[in-house]
Amino acid sequence: MTTLGQQLFGSYFSYRKVNTDEKREEEVKKIQNIQEVERRTPYIPPEIIKMILNCLKDDKKTLAACSLVNRTFYLHTIPILYNTISFTFPFTFTSFANVTHYHRTTECFSFIRHLDFSSFSTCGLQKSSATIQNVVTPDILINILLSCQELETFSISETLESTITFDVLKTLFINCKNLKTLDFCGCSSKQFVISEINTIIPILSHTPNLTHLDFGGCSISDITLNFLSTETNIPKTLKHLLLANCKNISSESIAKFASQCHKLETLNLYSKRNISSTINEYDLITILSSPCAKKLQNLDIGASQVTPRVLLAIQQNCSSLVNLGIAKAPIQSLNHITEFLTNMTNLQYIDLTSIPCFNVLNIYSLINSLNKNQQNQIHTIELNESLLKKLTNINDCWRKIEENYTRRLYYSRMTQKQRPDLVHPRKLDIADCGPERISKIFQYYSYGV
Repeated sequence: MTTLGQQLFGSYFSYRKVNTDEKREEEVKKIQNIQEVERRTPYIPPEIIKMILNCLKDDKKTLAACSLVNRTFYLHTIPILYNTISFTFPFTFTSFANVTHYHRTTECFSFIRHLDFSSFSTCGLQKSSATIQNVVTPDILINILLSCQELETFSISETLESTITFDVLKTLFINCKNLKTLDFCGCSSKQFVISEINTIIPILSHTPNLTHLDFGGCSISDITLNFLSTETNIPKTLKHLLLANCKNISSESIAKFASQCHKLETLNLYSKRNISSTINEYDLITILSSPCAKKLQNLDIGASQVTPRVLLAIQQNCSSLVNLGIAKAPIQSLNHITEFLTNMTNLQYIDLTSIPCFNVLNIYSLINSLNKNQQNQIHTIELNESLLKKLTNINDCWRKIEENYTRRLYYSRMTQKQRPDLVHPRKLDIADCGPERISKIFQYYSYGV
């Protein structure tokens, strides 16, 4: 019996040893195969991997898959994956809020640069407004902002304007020290009727890194611009300034402040008012003769006193200009416009709405001169409705753009691939990835009004 047991156990252990040896050999072969694949795989520098992953920043699913490839991919994917956090429905917001509540120190929060509530909607959820207000509360929003200390951009629409209390604003500006862009799109309730001296100016004093400033339609006065000029670092950092339809600011104050912003790339002073109450010729030339003019890429001085002298100043100083708005300019001769566009070879868009010298024949003459000039890059001309209705397509080169969700009408080259109605905004575009990817409400408020 003992001999039989020894034989049985001996055969078992010998079988187990052989089986273990076979598994070990299989594992060795697998490792060798992996090493062989790695040896044959060409080395990709991390910089190239980062560039490739940046091209996928709008494809979250692919980025999530890339994060599982290896440690190098993971290290480069996570910052891109968490760069922009958008909330469309309450349940995604609730999940995120729970994570910030229980795991505030999680490393991923340090990668968040843009919190986007612009697409937040409750339509179709069959929930009352009171229920939604319990989901998104000021306290929850404050807790999220405390977690996202590296935040640079914050955008929210009127759907959630009841949650924007003074405590939320205080947390936003004091805690998020790197904040560069802020947009309360469409918010117009009573809590947004705030004091210029007691609220606006203290808020701006805590934004030393501000690059985008949009006061479009606000009732601010010269006090704010004078404060920004003398008491803050904003003139040294500001790149995009919009003061469209600001009726309480004087022409002189705008010229003084804008001429101090040497890094300015976008300047929008568009107005719907009469010419007599907007920026005068002298102040326009002051701005266009300052150092900021060389870097300007987008300029809208619609309804201002744009004279031939102003056009000459633009031509001489704004060599980088791409988009230009001169709507309602009091120019009586077409020759001034034609000569100006002939010399502005980098210009791609121009707003010629409601300029007195234009009629149907003049437009056709202008288009023909643009076609003859091979160096000219203009692809979109904005016109008023009464004039555009009388025009037709020209030689299969230019077409009318009438059907779009905005209120504006265009004459555009056939070769223009980008949507003409998403070229020149009436307000600052806060999305770095381009207008095609921002939400519909921001598209409307940026390009449609």
